[in-house]
Amino acid sequence: MFVSREAFNEYKSTVPHSGDSAKAVDGNFKIVGEGTVVKHYLINGIEKKLTYTRAIHTSTLNANLISMSAFDKAGLTVTFGGGHGVVRNGDGGIVLTA
Repeated sequence: MFVSREAFNEYKSTVPHSGDSAKAVDGNFKIVGEGTVVKHYLINGIEKKLTYTRAIHTSTLNANLISMSAFDKAGLTVTFGGGHGVVRNGDGGIVLTA
């Protein structure tokens, strides 16, 4: 889920519909579009490019949200500990940290 329309490289508007979330402004959020988002992250001094497909545009959320189950379905491993999370590919390489 991405808040800003500018985050999307490819975009398709959808018929707006709502959902519920404690993180949303006024307790709900609107889904207004979907598409592809490409983000660049610096991991251990190396730039990594991560493409989010079927990302949804949720302009009323307070922050971007990433689905851990989507990472799992994509064959990535997510581990949490020590106050942060690490996403790794099948070879054990770090894809993303948070």
